[in-house]
Amino acid sequence: MAGEDLRDVVAARRSEYRRELRRRHIPRVLLSDGTDAEAAFASPAADAAIRGTPASPGTARGVARVMLTPAGARLEPGEVLVAPATDPGWTPLFLTASALV
Repeated sequence: MAGEDLRDVVAARRSEYRRELRRRHIPRVLLSDGTDAEAAFASPAADAAIRGTPASPGTARGVARVMLTPAGARLEPGEVLVAPATDPGWTPLFLTASALV
């Protein structure tokens, strides 16, 4: 690249960097187009509603099973797994659950 071309690239990147520094909210999840997933799917919910960030398309219905840890968990086929967070240790339960919240 020519020197002038690089100066334009550097100026654009510095501008974007300054804009990012001013952001107050750092998204936990970004969609493939860079959109904040939580903002994209924000909608009013009832006080008792459980909300989450969608990770795949589709809908599911079933008995909700709230689990705080995968250790000793029993999940029947078709139940909806509700957990505060998951990690690879939860993987065996994903095969049985009809959905994950």
